[in-house]
Parts: sequence; structure tokens; C-alpha cells
Amino acid sequence: MGESKNEVQIIISYYEKIDDTLSWKYAFSNYKDLENFSRVLYLYFNGLDHLIEKFKISLNSGSKIRFFKVSRLIINHFKKSKNLANNHKLSQLFIDNIEDCEGLDTKTIAKRLSRTDRKREAQTKHKQKMSYSNNYN
Repeated sequence: MGESKNEVQIIISYYEKIDDTLSWKYAFSNYKDLENFSRVLYLYFNGLDHLIEKFKISLNSGSKIRFFKVSRLIINHFKKSKNLANNHKLSQLFIDNIEDCEGLDTKTIAKRLSRTDRKREAQTKHKQKMSYSNNYN
């Protein structure tokens, strides 16, 4: 198959930035899992779902929050150029391929993949409000 090594490499590069010290090893126990999951995302983003082979990877302990943050960044990166409207299908992809997602429903996974950092948003709004009120007092 002539998959775009460039797109797979873009996905890998996002996961490599998950931690300044450990890089991809923060979430993935081996590079093969990182490559396989990146390829799964590539196939999904390019409408090649029928080529996805199910396998299970296990995330390293304590890495799920950062893993989902980085996954959201990847999805947002590709959302601009790909048709990613089916959240249920994307959520099922995570459930099928990541052991740590077993037992979670697709709504929960979709929430984790689409959630914004609410605390950061609240802090930004507060700063803007304070800045605005300081300008007019």
C-alpha cells in the first residue's frame, strides 16, 4: 500500500512531543506500538478504515491524560484537511486498539478526544476580564 510516510511521521512527531524527557516512551511501551497506532490513525484519517487491523496496545501507567491531549492535537491537525465528522467511529477505533480504553463507551472516548482544557479556558477568560476592567478603571 502506498501510504503517506509523511502523514504517519506527522502523527508520530506529535506523540514524540508528549514529554520533554521520555518522548514517546512516556505513553508507549515500545516504538512498534507507536508506529502501529500512528498507522491506524493515518488509515482512519484517509478513509481507509477497511485496512485497519485490530491489535491491542497498552499505554504506560499514568499517561492517559497526556495521551488524549496529544491525540486531540493530532485530530485537530487533520480535521482541517480531512472529513472527521464521525466521532463514534473514531472513538471505536481507540476502544478497539488500546487496552486502557476497554470498558469505556464511545461517548466517553469522544468526550476525551473533543474536550478542551476547561481550566485553561477559564484562566484565559479571567485574565481578559481583568485586563478589560483595569483598562477602564
